[in-house]
Formats: sequence, C-alpha cells, structure tokens
Amino acid sequence: MGRVRALPPRLRALAAGAVLLTVGALAVLGATLAGGADEAPSTAALADHPGAQLLQNPLPNPEATGFHGAVLAEPIPRPDFALTDTDGRRFDFAEETAGEPTLLYVGYTSCPDICPAHLAQIAGAMAEAGLDTDELRVVFVTADPARDDAERLERYLAAFDDGFTGLTGSPEEVDAALAALGQPAAEVFGERPDGSYEVTHPSQVLAFGPDDRARLVFPFGTSREGWVADLPRLVAGEVPS
Repeated sequence: MGRVRALPPRLRALAAGAVLLTVGALAVLGATLAGGADEAPSTAALADHPGAQLLQNPLPNPEATGFHGAVLAEPIPRPDFALTDTDGRRFDFAEETAGEPTLLYVGYTSCPDICPAHLAQIAGAMAEAGLDTDELRVVFVTADPARDDAERLERYLAAFDDGFTGLTGSPEEVDAALAALGQPAAEVFGERPDGSYEVTHPSQVLAFGPDDRARLVFPFGTSREGWVADLPRLVAGEVPS
C-alpha cells in the first residue's frame, strides 16, 4: 500500500531543513469510514470509501490544475475521530476544525526523514506566505502512541511551530483514528537492540478547505515554492476547477 519505510542516510541528512526533497514513497490517506471506526478497515472496505482514490498515488500536475498539490478526483470529507491534544484535552477533529482550512498529517516524532521534512516545509512555507495557525490549522496525529506522549509531541512540534496541534491517545484510539482516515493500523518494523524502531505511516498531507472537504493532497517532496503558492489559496477557499 505504499506505506513509508526509512530512506537512505543521504536523504535523512536533508530532512532536518526546509529544502526540496526528491519525491519519495506515497501512501494512503483517506476519508471517514461509514461506521466500524474502532476496527481496522479491510482491503474491501477501503475500496468503497472516497479515500480509495489515494491508492492510485495522485501526483501534482500544476500545468493542468493550477495547483502544486495533487488534485483529488473526488473531494474527501473531513474525518470524524477524537484523540487527546498536548494539553491533555479531548480533541474531536471534525468538530474542533470545522470550517477551518486545515492540514492533517499522520507521522511520529522518531521518524528519521519524512516527518521532519514535511513539517519543516509547512512551517517555512507558512512563514514565507505570511500565514499563522489562526488562519491555517496544522494537525499532527502520531502513529506511535507508545512513545509519543503529550509532552514529547509538544516539544517536537514546537521545534517547527508552537501553534501546530499534536494528537495522541491509546493504541486503540490511534488505530480508530487511522481507521477513520481509511488507513490500516500502523506497523512497527526495524526493531534494534537498543529498543528503538520505526513505524509505517502515510507520507501525504491532506488539505481541508473551509467547506470541510479535501481536494488537495501534498505528497512528500512538494517544493517550498509549491507550498507557498497553494496555501494562501487554500485559506481563501479556492478550489480546483
């Protein structure tokens, strides 16, 4: 399903900066499942909801669409799930972000490459475009709740922008949130003798407009210029024609 694995050390070294990275692995990030959110979706179930189109790994085509993010063939509704934010408060994603332009990304703080690259690009592009998190919400859902408690999430996200929202919960709650995105439960791999490991997670950032629909998805490797061009249009409620 195109889920994220570690990149070579050469690309890991680039991930700490807000620089253009070569387009890497793309993964699934989908829409709300109709019921059964406490269970991981089956392959058959994934094929029936709007997020299934992301299995095709849509790619940007700015010459045709006018946007640097990939334009989805079918809008994806804002998903309904609840986790806990870094203040220990229950955070219902659909309710808390309703009507607000929002970037939603699933990752984890120990990610060696894709997560810091995405977050650095988003933070840098927002600063360059003159946007803050009152205008554009950025929500980071951990795929690694065993390590990513509220304190760790808050410290990690503050290195990019202290206005970013971090969400965690029990493993069961995180699995339910991933299911609400049409995403199977995260998997641990690459366990090492020191107890460290890596986690599969989507590598796309889903962009919801003020109408509570996602029409754009930003793959790993989207350029700073692309983010800077698209984000103000997202905030303004522009949609691809």
